[in-house]
Amino acid sequence: MTAPLSRSINRSAAPRLAVAAGLAALVFGPGAASVTAQTLPGSAVVGYHETVCPGGSDTDVSVPFHRPAAFVGAVETIRKLATPDRWEIGVAGGPGWTADVFAESHYARMKDGAAAGAILPVKTNAAGEITVAWPDLAGPLRSAAGDALEIIPFWTLATLLPPATQTALHPSTGMLSSQRGSELLLFNAARDGIEQAPEAVYFVTAAGWFATGPDFPSANDVIVPPNTGFIVRHQAGAAPTVFRASLNVDRSPAGSLISARQGHPRDTRVALNRPLPTVLGDLVLNPAQFAPSRNTAPNDRKDELLLFDNAEAAQNKTPAARFFRVGGHWRRVDPANAHPVADDTPLNAGAVLVIRKAPARNDAELPWVQPAN
Repeated sequence: MTAPLSRSINRSAAPRLAVAAGLAALVFGPGAASVTAQTLPGSAVVGYHETVCPGGSDTDVSVPFHRPAAFVGAVETIRKLATPDRWEIGVAGGPGWTADVFAESHYARMKDGAAAGAILPVKTNAAGEITVAWPDLAGPLRSAAGDALEIIPFWTLATLLPPATQTALHPSTGMLSSQRGSELLLFNAARDGIEQAPEAVYFVTAAGWFATGPDFPSANDVIVPPNTGFIVRHQAGAAPTVFRASLNVDRSPAGSLISARQGHPRDTRVALNRPLPTVLGDLVLNPAQFAPSRNTAPNDRKDELLLFDNAEAAQNKTPAARFFRVGGHWRRVDPANAHPVADDTPLNAGAVLVIRKAPARNDAELPWVQPAN
């Protein structure tokens, strides 16, 4: 199967010039996956990315864009609270926020400093402070006075895919499974183990988003976490659709947490927070985040990276490819035990990866920061 090309266009307001470049063919995604970005002086970079979702199939998708920031400023104070996994950040300038205006609906993103890229869900806020979640297993939140941050509203199902206008999922005509169109599957980043099942399944009707299960609760406000992947599932015989993500491009480092667990392997599902294709060799992963193998022998295998093939029309897919690192190079797991070097393996814009950590000595949450777009 021949993979398509991706197209990238950047425009600048002064002077207004356009440059178009054909990018490498995408191996792990069908259809026209394209990105358009526009940069204006003093404004954010905005753009879009499209992924074709075949009928009768699960398609891994992500959102390498964020909603406009509600606040941009700087850290004034930071301290660890006695409550597990909680930190308090005071911001400079006395913004005078309404109490809890950001609580459980926004996250802080550190733009620079030692904690650059950290994603910090806001649990509560006062007039000039936010209390954020940062796992104790990740170590101290190494931010300091003067570090830049922004507070951004989470994507929700209804803001990412508005029921009245979205076309990525086939709507359901009612609540019953016999009336079901497409489904959206979200995963729980806190769930242990490997080959994890989705935490929840959602569907959309003309009346809004709903969760499967007893009483079909409303799901319009369900959060889609940043830098993670989810699945669009089309039923057998359904027509293909296009998932289109758009809005602001991150222009500072983007962080994720990779989980390791004592005594057993652990999968972490992450997405590349960049709207342009890249290759496996360009991923920046240190030995703590991704343990290299001593050699290519299966018994000496440490951490693995798993990719799924969006061009394969199937549900509940197994990985299309598995990779490990030896001597500073990526190797592809090969049935013939050749394990070829795979540094040039293409990764889609917004690619969804599964990082499988080998059993660890201790539980840990390992911050992984992608370089700025």
